[in-house]
Amino acid sequence: MNDTWTYPADLVKKIPPQHYMHVMNNNTSIVRVEVGPQTYVCKDEESAVYGPTKMVVIAPRHYITIKNPVLKDENGEVIQDKFGMAKLAWGDEEIRLEQEPFPLYPGELWDKQVKPLRIIPANTALRLKATRDFHDKYADRERKAGEEWYFKGPGTYFPQIAVQELQLVKATVIQPGEALHLKANSDFVDQLKIQRFTGDEWMFDQPGAYLPSLQESIVKIVPAIVLTDKSALHLQATHQFVDEFGKTRYPGDTWLITKEDSETHIPHVYSRVKAHVPITTLTKRQYAIIRNPVNPVTGRPQRGKKEIRRGEVSFFLQPGEKIERIDEVHIITAESSILVEAREACIEDSTGKNVSRKAGERWLVFGPKEYLPPLTVSFLKTSGIVSLGGYRSDFVFFRFMFGLVSLSLCWLLF
Repeated sequence: MNDTWTYPADLVKKIPPQHYMHVMNNNTSIVRVEVGPQTYVCKDEESAVYGPTKMVVIAPRHYITIKNPVLKDENGEVIQDKFGMAKLAWGDEEIRLEQEPFPLYPGELWDKQVKPLRIIPANTALRLKATRDFHDKYADRERKAGEEWYFKGPGTYFPQIAVQELQLVKATVIQPGEALHLKANSDFVDQLKIQRFTGDEWMFDQPGAYLPSLQESIVKIVPAIVLTDKSALHLQATHQFVDEFGKTRYPGDTWLITKEDSETHIPHVYSRVKAHVPITTLTKRQYAIIRNPVNPVTGRPQRGKKEIRRGEVSFFLQPGEKIERIDEVHIITAESSILVEAREACIEDSTGKNVSRKAGERWLVFGPKEYLPPLTVSFLKTSGIVSLGGYRSDFVFFRFMFGLVSLSLCWLLF
């Protein structure tokens, strides 16, 4: 007969190191945690309801999410209820980072996923949103539900239960000769310490990486327009603003900008490019008739007026100006003349003296000379001089009137 008494196998539990087990008192239904290493013998009123199983291990720079986490006091001790069970935050969650292996208390759950901490690279930011009021222990400040902010890289982001990760925002690189068109979504002070109000729009043209704040948005990237000796711009203001030259522009104002003003130009958000203007070049024997010439004092076009510009010259048309035509200066030889007509009463000097002409009057202009008809005179045609006789000497000119045509004849005197 064997007098040695042993415990039933189901009452003896060997708990290895870094393992744990849940033991329930069958009389009170209280479940507690036993951790190894130990050999645990269940009492008559106890039974092992879970385990032994491995403790939870979190690798360096990783984290897990625990549901229904156990509550702890300021000293890190587990808080127990009046029945002696670990008190849980039912329905809540908790982020746990790298630490010593630990057991799960009855009621605590996790999805068996150990996730790596997120690394935010340089020139990027993680956009975050508070899902409830809480104390941000990493920023050491209170957050309100709905509040949004950036976690800017480079750095390691440590998640918090009350924080929702919205998106990863990358900085926009501004190349030389580019600018960002920005718009304020709410009142704030921008990165240049300038107060912006909701709806404000402005340009930011400092080269480098630009990460917009939460209160602003990027409308578009605007490339600079290169101005050369042969091209210029007509600009028009859409709102009142002060341009880069310190001049106030009003809605509807138009102006010219050339290479002499700036080699490159980025249009203001309150202006638009009305036209790309090529240079007009006249030779010394050419002239152009310009409609609506700009008044040099007021800078505004004189509607309905015209002016003549003679070469040799190169110029850009001002806003509102139009070229009616480009023509050649008339070359009148000694053997030719041109017939012209006065469009309106005027005083002209084609004969070398100021002569008063009436509207509709016609006359011949004799050479040799270069002749540029004024705006009040129209060119009709070129006429030759008729020479009577075999030899040339002194010339006497006679003018006869036939209706509206004045005819001049030349006789050679012997």
